[in-house]
Amino acid sequence: MDRWWQWAFSINTKIDTNPFTEFDQDGCDVGLQDNGKLLFLVGTGRDEVTGDFPVHKCDVKKGTSILFPILNAECSNVEPEPFFGATEDDQRECANDFIDATDELFLKIDGHEVPNPEQYRIDSPAGGFDFNAVENNPFGIPVGDGHAVSDGFWILLKNLKPGKHTIEFSGKADWSQFFPQSPQPFIFEAGATYILDVQPSEKSYYPNDYQQQNYQIY
Repeated sequence: MDRWWQWAFSINTKIDTNPFTEFDQDGCDVGLQDNGKLLFLVGTGRDEVTGDFPVHKCDVKKGTSILFPILNAECSNVEPEPFFGATEDDQRECANDFIDATDELFLKIDGHEVPNPEQYRIDSPAGGFDFNAVENNPFGIPVGDGHAVSDGFWILLKNLKPGKHTIEFSGKADWSQFFPQSPQPFIFEAGATYILDVQPSEKSYYPNDYQQQNYQIY
């Protein structure tokens, strides 16, 4: 999950494909990691006109694992308040507080709602993570090197069978306490629908453990 943040901070939205606004194949491909073995997905806010979360459509090679946050947050030593933390302990407390304020979580895979998505919460391992934020990054992080701790609800899918898979996820948190100057309640919300078409390889093989399901959550 910390690699997801490092990746996101490294995207210059003025010159790179922006996965938060590009919903076609290019927007998916920019999230490929480890020579195509891992794909990062992203969530964004609702469309101001339709009120819906964006729909992403992309082809994925068989064997590609999928990683995405239902809802996440991070705090660092380079951001202004309320995301600032001078030390790792401060950053962890900050990130934990943001995620503690979560009100709603939703995850549906291939039409089946996943129960208790809060069980997939995880924060940064001890030590946090270092990052380099480029200019025009999607989160407006100050340019340069920094240190951060993240927290959130993360899903790792493996062994997606060839064919189309629909992944729907969203989360909502009331962050009003962190933005007391806001004249209205500060509600943070993010989500997406991904329609992934997993391409078959020339030879398909599934261990017996996987024959009765289309995916696995780790």
